[in-house]
Amino acid sequence: MDIRNLPLEPNKIYHICFKANNKDKLIEEDKNYTFFLQKIEKYILPIANIYAYALLTNHFHFLLRFKDTENVLGFQNLTRLEPNTSNPETNITEYFSQQFANMLNSYAKSFNKAYSRTGKLFQLPFKRIPVEDENYFKVLVAYIHRNPVHHKYCKNMNDWKYSSYKTFFVDKTTKIDKQEVLAIFGDLNSFVEFHKDSLHPDILEKYYLDNDE
Repeated sequence: MDIRNLPLEPNKIYHICFKANNKDKLIEEDKNYTFFLQKIEKYILPIANIYAYALLTNHFHFLLRFKDTENVLGFQNLTRLEPNTSNPETNITEYFSQQFANMLNSYAKSFNKAYSRTGKLFQLPFKRIPVEDENYFKVLVAYIHRNPVHHKYCKNMNDWKYSSYKTFFVDKTTKIDKQEVLAIFGDLNSFVEFHKDSLHPDILEKYYLDNDE
């Protein structure tokens, strides 16, 4: 099955990549990054825990785990309003997909209006890859955080404002599920060392999607 059409299932981890249509831009100025993250907070945080992300001008990466069906409040409200729709276990994947569609549509409409643009903004359906191996999870976290360096947006991961890397060094509650990520790495020191060890291009090259354009 094409990875673009894989179902989004509860309690599963995915690497998700949103890319601009026809190699256009998803970002024109800094405030667009913040606006997209606001859309993520509104539409995606209610259905998923986010472990890592990186936003670049023409593509965005996220590593996340979808919540259990019983913990998705919006879906529970929907099934109470429409109790006879069909099996909730089947419909939850449709609900996840609809939340992403709503989020991408909302951002695209605002972006197109702001920059006098027409037509599709995102490549759809977006790419999603299941993550079932712990080492793969760790490499993906490093890969996502290295993405701005790979594309020469900055020289150091810590210099890019629009990724989750610096979030792991902030001693306060954030939108990123830091504790679960650090538990998988072992601790913050291991997290940092793994990122350093994973910087060699040969380690990360196979994880770049379609050359990650």
